[in-house]
Amino acid sequence: KGRVFAADEDGITLLNFNGTKLKRLLHKKLKSKINFLIPMGSILICIEESGFINVVDVKTGSILVEIETPSNFTISSAIHPETYYN
Repeated sequence: KGRVFAADEDGITLLNFNGTKLKRLLHKKLKSKINFLIPMGSILICIEESGFINVVDVKTGSILVEIETPSNFTISSAIHPETYYN
């Protein structure tokens, strides 16, 4: 609730809003451009163009898990699981 995630060429920006006031700004540098962001509660799944999948803790900004996919594997889409409720 009240979170906006934005990806630029090399990072993630998290804006938390309380009414109209900016509450927090988080910027995390990654290895390559970001193709997909999937928010799930207090984590953010970030899929990079290079094939890295990062699971980021949105409270601390730390990368919890980093997965490198095989070079012959390309992620073409990503969706939020229908059964998961934030």
